[in-house]
Order: sequence, then C-alpha cells, then structure tokens
Amino acid sequence: RNLYLAQISKNKSGLLCRLVVGSIHVAKSDEYKQYLALLGRVNAENASLTYQQQEQEAITKKQERQRKNMEKEKQIHDEKRKNEMLSQLVLHSNLFPQVHPHALAFTSQLKQHGRSRITACIICRRPKSAYYTCEQCDWDICRGCFEYENTSPDDEQLMILSSMMQKKGKSEKRRKRSSSKQREKQNKVSPNKT
Repeated sequence: RNLYLAQISKNKSGLLCRLVVGSIHVAKSDEYKQYLALLGRVNAENASLTYQQQEQEAITKKQERQRKNMEKEKQIHDEKRKNEMLSQLVLHSNLFPQVHPHALAFTSQLKQHGRSRITACIICRRPKSAYYTCEQCDWDICRGCFEYENTSPDDEQLMILSSMMQKKGKSEKRRKRSSSKQREKQNKVSPNKT
C-alpha cells in the first residue's frame, strides 16, 4: 500500500479505519459482513426515525399554525363584538335598580354578531324570551321575571288584592250568568201565562 504520511490520521481510530477498510482479509470475513449488515440496519432505523421526527415536526407546525389562525380569528371576532357593543351602548337607557345595577336595553333592539339577539332569560331559563338585556354583563331577563323583580313589596300586596278582586268579580259574573241561564230555561219550560 502506498500510504503517505500526510494522509495518515494522527489518532488511532482513523489509522485503524484506513487499514481495515482497504484490507481484503477483513472484507471477506463473516464478522465484517455482519458488521456491515448491522450498520445498514442502524442507518435504516436512523433514517426511519428521522422521517418520523420530520413528520411529527410537520404535524406540530401545522397544529401551531391552525392554533394561531384560530386565535387570530377569535381576536377579530371579539374585536367586532366589542365594537358592536360600543355602538349599542346608547340603547342601554332604562334604569331599574331593583332588577339590575346597570342600564338595560330592549333585547329586540340589539344585535349580537350582526343578528338579532335571541337569548334565554337568566332567571326562568325560557329560551328566546329575553325582554331586557345588559350587554356589559351578558345578562337577559324576560318580561314576566322583569315585572316580578321590579315590583316593590307594596306593589306586590296591591297586585295580590287586585288579583283577588278580579277573581271575585269573575265569580260574581259567572254566578249572574248561571242564574240568568237558569231563568231562561225556566221561562222556556213554563210558557208565560198572559
């Protein structure tokens, strides 16, 4: 062999590598063939792992892009809603401190994401029943619950008395109707003797 001193490595492993790779006796040995087969498998596994890592990195990058896009869309969506709420602030002009601490707006006048605001009452949970709304709190109340919440104790007693009087008036009307119907039946059964 013609090995030049300049080409020979200074370290032992480099020197051994040059002697073994070119040697005919080593290349024909079974151990060297097993070594090459093992080296081929290791390289194939490394390539496979590298491919899997690249796939995983690509998936991770894609998920990260999707997450960022979703965050950006949410930010735009939230910004639009915030602007929409600011433009509707003038509609919140009804003050009912017994019902809610903030000014309320008629739900029918409000928009939510460009559409009519259709929500459930926060108290009775009836769907699509909101009458008044506080957008600041995302709070909605139906007409029945509002009227109940807005009554003072004195008003409540008056409503009870009024309800009782109406019931009494209705029962008297029913009694008068039934007595007049009975008289009509009697008149039909017994003809007038004149």
